[in-house]
Amino acid sequence: VSFCQEDAWAILKFHLKWDAPEQVDLTGDIPGATLKDLFGHDARPRPADKPRPAKKTKFDATASTGGSSASTQFGELMEQELRLKRKAAERAFEAQAEKDRTLMRLEELRFLATSTNDLDDDDAYWIK
Repeated sequence: VSFCQEDAWAILKFHLKWDAPEQVDLTGDIPGATLKDLFGHDARPRPADKPRPAKKTKFDATASTGGSSASTQFGELMEQELRLKRKAAERAFEAQAEKDRTLMRLEELRFLATSTNDLDDDDAYWIK
């Protein structure tokens, strides 16, 4: 399988994330080895002026009400909007069906209103 991300690699290979001193083989089990033994000293230590970011705390599970009121309101709004769209579509369908029925009745009436005076007896018989 060929590597198909050459363009991305050409850009990313110079960023600090990719300049590790050497590859570490983690496939074998080394008993008693610590992380420092495996990885050595930190090649890029954290700058002294940048403290480690604080851990983020999760909200207390007991304070949760099962969802925020904003998401509940959004869900109700979406349901209402879908109901309105469905009703509008049903009304449009019924209006189109009524229009089709009216056109069909008009076509039947036009056919029935056809004068049979100019037709021969066989054709007039079928229209009556």
